[in-house]
Amino acid sequence: MEYDKPLPNFEFPDTLMEKYNDETVTIKNKPIVFHMKYVITFIPLPPLLGVLLCVAISIKYHFRDVTRTHCGVYNFLPSVSASTGDNVPERYVWRMLIAVDSAPRIALGLLYHVDQVRQWYREACRWWYTPLCWVNTLAYQAEQISLLLLTFVSSTENHSFHEKSFVTFILCSYVYTITQIVIEKARRQHSHANTVTVHRKIKLCALNFLLVLLSMYLYWHHNTHCYPYVFSMFALVEYSIIFVNIAFHTYRASEYCDQVLVIGRLSTNLQIV
Repeated sequence: MEYDKPLPNFEFPDTLMEKYNDETVTIKNKPIVFHMKYVITFIPLPPLLGVLLCVAISIKYHFRDVTRTHCGVYNFLPSVSASTGDNVPERYVWRMLIAVDSAPRIALGLLYHVDQVRQWYREACRWWYTPLCWVNTLAYQAEQISLLLLTFVSSTENHSFHEKSFVTFILCSYVYTITQIVIEKARRQHSHANTVTVHRKIKLCALNFLLVLLSMYLYWHHNTHCYPYVFSMFALVEYSIIFVNIAFHTYRASEYCDQVLVIGRLSTNLQIV
């Protein structure tokens, strides 16, 4: 439940009576209060730390295994799947960090949806706005679920399932980013939001798309010509795609840094204002 009104010192008695939008609200028992800025600061850390740790450990202890390809040529960097799913302890480190990160990400997606389909926007925007918000939310949640699936089922355990999960993750990621930009453009027309926010997200989306195209070319080049270092360049582009994806989600979440999340038993439902 969201509660945007400033909460002085966050000291609550067992039962609190508050005026909220000219309506008296009773909070029974002491609620759990989260500063969103701390939640949002935490969310990008597990995947970022996971990639760096797994790549470093795999290079240090399993270099020959993670850089070996069917071509037999020399490479100096492992792919993301090789560094996170083929060896221990990298596999467990990656799975643990992604699992820890998935719950707040999914919860944050619900907050996005509640905020985007508020009554004011439904009335002010065009007929397609609310359906697009639902597509955006479903794509976001599908992206998180497919990331969990490709994390816990490695390519060596079930290559076909891992591949399908990866493709679903990429497609849902693009659907989410594109619909998010369209939604924010529609909202900007009515809320006078900062155009810099939308432009930065467009740049991140375009950069991600170009990196995916480059990774596809490098992967094809490696399998076709088998030149040294090409697969390492492909791995480097893979890391960049992950970092750009993290940056987009972090930038999106940072819009809620000044809000507070309160979980408690209320006598009436609260809405984001």
